[in-house]
Amino acid sequence: IDTSTGLRDMIAAMISISPNPAEETIRIHNGSTTPLLGIVITDAVGKVVHVEGRPGIQADHFINVTGLKAGAYFLGMETGAGRVVKRFTVL
Repeated sequence: IDTSTGLRDMIAAMISISPNPAEETIRIHNGSTTPLLGIVITDAVGKVVHVEGRPGIQADHFINVTGLKAGAYFLGMETGAGRVVKRFTVL
């Protein structure tokens, strides 16, 4: 039985991005006890636009998005239970 999918879904429910849409900075709030091992932001066509290898992000983390063009982006976060992806918009 694969329990990692259920755990990943629970962790995903505890991670939020705000504000969304964003203009200057996004806040990643990790309400789970599982640390984020890395962060990758991709644009709507899959081009990587930002990478952070920050082992151990457990609470709030901020990313400056002023260098990103207006549009939709995907925030991929590696956790011990697998990859969690959230969508956000830059104005």
